Amino acid sequence: MGSGYVCEGKRGTPRLKPPFPVQAGYLGKPTCVNNVETFAAATRVIEEGAEWFRRMGTPDSAGVRLLSIAGDCDRPGVYEVEWGVTLDEVLAMAGAHDARAVQISGPSGECLSVEEDGRRRIAYEDIPCNGAVTIFVSQHRPGAVGPPELHGHVGSARERWTERVGPRFLSRARDHQRVQIELQVIAVISGASLVVHSIGEELV
Repeated sequence: MGSGYVCEGKRGTPRLKPPFPVQAGYLGKPTCVNNVETFAAATRVIEEGAEWFRRMGTPDSAGVRLLSIAGDCDRPGVYEVEWGVTLDEVLAMAGAHDARAVQISGPSGECLSVEEDGRRRIAYEDIPCNGAVTIFVSQHRPGAVGPPELHGHVGSARERWTERVGPRFLSRARDHQRVQIELQVIAVISGASLVVHSIGEELV
């Protein structure tokens, strides 16, 4: 079992749906797409029972979720957490100091402000998350991920982007998804309002 796009040699990028894989997937046939996390959870449910599983998480988001945490933190890695954990709790587990922004669910997801969204919960009813969490601090520090220009002082972030980072980054951008995530982070850090999609589409 696996993604029909990858098995058929197509580039593994998001595509418009429908059709969904269960309708037309591998070789155009109905395909069941699952992953190790799904099978592992199903195994424990069979062993322990549905009620045991429902006791974890929230009423609308039962069970646990694997979070792959990366970026500006002391303890990156894969964490198993119950649905309903707050963004602040996730940052504390990963040892994220002075975190300013968090990108949830990869480039196609949502860029959150730690100050405004820290008490929100990772759950289907609040912050849906496919497992990817990337942390950005307000200042560059030794070992931080990403170029120093993207971790400057908050007050000058917009100017640094416009004058130094923007032209150089845009000139070497290979796809609009990378442009989107970088611009979203800059917008959160600087408080700017950016039309990300229109900028990205011009570069495709």
